Amino acid sequence: MLTRPFVAPLCLVLMADYPTQMRGVRTEDLAALGLEADAAWALAERQTLVDLPEPDRLDSIDESLVAVTEYDYVTSLLLNREGWRRAAAAVGGDLLVAVPSDEYVIVARRDVI
Repeated sequence: MLTRPFVAPLCLVLMADYPTQMRGVRTEDLAALGLEADAAWALAERQTLVDLPEPDRLDSIDESLVAVTEYDYVTSLLLNREGWRRAAAAVGGDLLVAVPSDEYVIVARRDVI
């Protein structure tokens, strides 16, 4: 199974999403698709983030705690590093992000909490 470090001690797992199941991608799967590992990771990230909101465009992020829900793979929003950098810059400070379940991402300016 292909993995990459994320934020210590967490790692990312490259997954294949089929109509009735999901499973970890193996090196031999990439060979069959004609993909190198870096290209597969980039493709997976683009496909995962395409339907998620941009962090810097979350309503009320600069004034209150915001719960992001109702998106498939919403916790993958954490992968959008540039979006989080823009969001922090837009609110003028650090953001606190929590993932209490696979269906919620909670975001707030650190000084709002």
